[in-house]
Amino acid sequence: MNFKVMSTHLELTTQQRTEIEPKVKEIKTIVDEYESERDALRTELAEQREQRRQSSTQSGTSALTDEEREERIQRFRNSPTGQKFQQLRAKREKSQKRIDVLIAQINETLTDEQRQKFETEIQVPVLESEQRERRRRSRQQ
Repeated sequence: MNFKVMSTHLELTTQQRTEIEPKVKEIKTIVDEYESERDALRTELAEQREQRRQSSTQSGTSALTDEEREERIQRFRNSPTGQKFQQLRAKREKSQKRIDVLIAQINETLTDEQRQKFETEIQVPVLESEQRERRRRSRQQ
């Protein structure tokens, strides 16, 4: 969400710009922080996956049984990385709610015509989990 592009596209008045710009900046900050944390966790998870893959290759381990898979999931949930994952999920939900509030406040500032353009032509950020993002990408292909 680029404020200058949005401002020009919606033909915002000076008063509207003054009210909306801080909200857009806050949304951008929220998105940037979330994406940074998400990317760091992705890297950590990829490294752990690679270590497990190498470990199973070296030990000659084949596919996991259902019990082994469930045990691994439980160990992950209780691990520091699993805790980070849960914290990121909670932060995503809280941050998305804040973005939704800011978007509603922006909408209140717009005229009906501007609101129509905003809702149909401006891409509003949605914080996505890894799974949601993968599903979205696969649908686009």
